[in-house]
Amino acid sequence: LTHMQMEKEGIWIENELPDNLPRVMVRSQEIQQVFINILSNSRYALNKKFPEQHMEKAVFIRGGQIRDKQGDMVRMEFLDKGPGIPQSELSKICDPFYSTKPKGKGTGLGLSISYKIIQDHQGRMFFDSKEGEYTRVFLELPVYKDKENVNA
Repeated sequence: LTHMQMEKEGIWIENELPDNLPRVMVRSQEIQQVFINILSNSRYALNKKFPEQHMEKAVFIRGGQIRDKQGDMVRMEFLDKGPGIPQSELSKICDPFYSTKPKGKGTGLGLSISYKIIQDHQGRMFFDSKEGEYTRVFLELPVYKDKENVNA
């Protein structure tokens, strides 16, 4: 949904999604909303740092499977090399109505809604950023276990 707009602005997207990525049970429209919000934030950040064409004006999307105390999870990582988020603001970016964007450029609701959607799916959303260099958004969702694969 955002590919054409990003392409028009000189932003390229690189996907690294394995063919054998396990299935997750989600409400697809809600997860789509989360992905669009993350990509929209990356687009804004990249256009802010690189108003013109630039070789680092890109979003990298990776997917994989991890195992932790909650069990098997699918982890999605979104990385952009935009201006990053100051460490002092990183813990606040999912707070309702908090925005790093100038007044009139954002509502401060996108990440708080996205965070809630991921929590409602028994998942996790967290961030890594270095000011001036990059921002990474991680989404983790439980792997779907059908009844045939669950031990009684």
